[in-house]
Amino acid sequence: MRYEPASLRFTVGDRLVMLREVPAWVCQECQEKVLSNDVAKRVEKMLEAVKSSSDHYHELQFKAA
Repeated sequence: MRYEPASLRFTVGDRLVMLREVPAWVCQECQEKVLSNDVAKRVEKMLEAVKSSSDHYHELQFKAA
């Protein structure tokens, strides 16, 4: 696995969310992505914020702390 920025896609209710530049461990064979606990918590907060939006598609850039 290699630590690199990754794009992740999520579905939140009926909304599609694309997160760009998320720091993740990425398997070079199967492209599986693994997040650290800190990054996962920040992703959860970003996804929670999308719930109150009326838009059905969101493309967000992950920001370093």
